[in-house]
Amino acid sequence: MIVSPRQCALVLITFFLLSAGMVPVVQLVLDAHRVSSQQGNQMAHCPDWISLIDPINDSPAQSDPGLFRQIGNWSERILEQIHHIEHSLEERSFLRPIMLHLLLPLYHRLGLGGENVLIGRNGWLYYRPDVAYLTDRSSNLAESIETIVDFHRQLAARGISLVVAPTPVKPSIEPGFLWNRYVSRNQPLLPPVYADWLQALRNRDIRIFDAHPVLMKLKNRTHESGYLKTDTHWTPRAMEAVASALADEIRPDSDTGALGPDRQEHTISARGDIAVMLNPGVASTFPPETVSINAVTIPGQGPWRESPSADILLMGDSFSNIYSLEAMGWGGSAGFAEQLSYYLKQPLDRIVQNDAGAIAGRRMLRQELARGKDRLAEKKLVIWQFAVRELAFGDWQPIELKLDESETDRSFIVPEPGEVWTVSGIVESVSSIPLPGSVPYSDHIASVHLSDIRSGNPSLNYGQALVYIHSMKNNQWTSAARLRPGDRVCMQLRSWSDVADQLGGINRSEPEQDDLLLAEPCWGELIF
Repeated sequence: MIVSPRQCALVLITFFLLSAGMVPVVQLVLDAHRVSSQQGNQMAHCPDWISLIDPINDSPAQSDPGLFRQIGNWSERILEQIHHIEHSLEERSFLRPIMLHLLLPLYHRLGLGGENVLIGRNGWLYYRPDVAYLTDRSSNLAESIETIVDFHRQLAARGISLVVAPTPVKPSIEPGFLWNRYVSRNQPLLPPVYADWLQALRNRDIRIFDAHPVLMKLKNRTHESGYLKTDTHWTPRAMEAVASALADEIRPDSDTGALGPDRQEHTISARGDIAVMLNPGVASTFPPETVSINAVTIPGQGPWRESPSADILLMGDSFSNIYSLEAMGWGGSAGFAEQLSYYLKQPLDRIVQNDAGAIAGRRMLRQELARGKDRLAEKKLVIWQFAVRELAFGDWQPIELKLDESETDRSFIVPEPGEVWTVSGIVESVSSIPLPGSVPYSDHIASVHLSDIRSGNPSLNYGQALVYIHSMKNNQWTSAARLRPGDRVCMQLRSWSDVADQLGGINRSEPEQDDLLLAEPCWGELIF
């Protein structure tokens, strides 16, 4: 039988289409079934003794969400299923590890380790936004300057001084492991606009503590790196050098000698946050690093803790949290606030949270003031520390710091410290949650607004709650990441103050609705 060229072409096209289409179709069916079964198994349920419907107080109008709301809820869930299935297809495809294994040598040669990871020489890793900041010429300079000046003005109105402390990013001080031409560089690598930014603030009478010269002096004197090889952050020794220099800078503004803390050396081994962002097959080629930290203790009291009554407040990001927040994997009680307190010999207050240093601290301060808690009372000085990449990528919207002494909304329920409540409620909103591996932090906390609370305690029924809950752990979404408006869930709630010391510094997204800023948050865990 003679096969014509046209028939041969049709056979080849058919074979190509079948082979190309079979893998994604099969993968889509398998993953859709897996996701559906997982979500079914993970749906939170409530104990039988919690009444979900009160026959006396629930009318059909109250319990029926209405057609438009149902359509909205269905749409939200369909979009989430599509997004999750797309993510599953990428992460769970049997072809993915094969292709990664084949392309791994090419990735290494090109210096690519993932969406936000650049691979340098001698086992060094860099966070892509840090590198992008150095070449950025469209920074939010004008916006950041006006916001800093506005923050300074609001503090000055209360007799409080401000020191702005931008923290150098890794490629500014250690560019040589990424670019050979900068191996012997004795000056920090900075974008051209940085000097203009510094001068503009100084012209507006803003005090700046620039750590770039401190870190370069340490590097040139000791010939040691000031940054971790596989992490975005500085080494303990570099951090302590900056804390010591800052203490010398602000000592005339503070009452020294009242605390007298001590330090104890500990050895910590961990894998850096940039390495954690890599694909597991690539990450395994970067071994853990070992550092020595100096944990600060208060004689007769134990590990160092912030003092809300101190006259200095440190607002910071992950550069302040590392070596302090144990969830980051580098030990505790040895971070920037602790070292600054040690060198000043006096207590400090602090508001720190991973990521978003341009806005997170100010937003947390506003929330406390809006709830009637005056965190600025008796303060003489505020130190605002943030990673300098925020000049290119940060959120610099101005925030009004206004103390609200009115009575808060009692419809928001909050357990007393030490109490644990089991409640059910309807999810009204969930704050934004990052994709695993897209940020250099393996944990994330989301904000969930619950309404129509039901509990075994009738006094709590029909209330609402603002709940902080783990949405990502160890670079994996938790079940809370799948919550959508309209879901009825069951949670155990406790006071946020019960867990704030351990969890308060973790990267957290706040609710977008301004009216929720007045609500005192709870800590929640889903019940399965």
